[in-house]
Amino acid sequence: MVVGAALDQLLEEALTTKLVHANRETRDKLFGEYGALQTFSAKIDLSFALGVVDRKAYTNLTIIRKVRNCFAHADGFLDFDAPTVRKFFQPTPTKEPSKSPIDHFIGIAGEIETSVNATCGLPSRGLIEKVKTDF
Repeated sequence: MVVGAALDQLLEEALTTKLVHANRETRDKLFGEYGALQTFSAKIDLSFALGVVDRKAYTNLTIIRKVRNCFAHADGFLDFDAPTVRKFFQPTPTKEPSKSPIDHFIGIAGEIETSVNATCGLPSRGLIEKVKTDF
């Protein structure tokens, strides 16, 4: 959940760099409680549409969003080895089969953070590295 929240905040910052009128009122209207860009999903879609993220990052952000939703809506204990979570990290020709689901999750989050920072000229704050040390 923390990784998803960190990436949600990062996308909001990145999208803000693309706004012509980025004052507090505009940001509140877009990203606030009833704003069109309040949800992680909306931020992911617009980030892709504006070129803030590429197709690979878009796909990976969607996986992170879905995993975050699995944890958020779980009826009981859930971890990365649960079938409902593990299914997002099944080995394919483009994924490393030796990585555990949590390592894969953290890895793609780190790639996204690096890419978004570079695309939008944001300074690296190592959000995902900080989260990684908590595991």
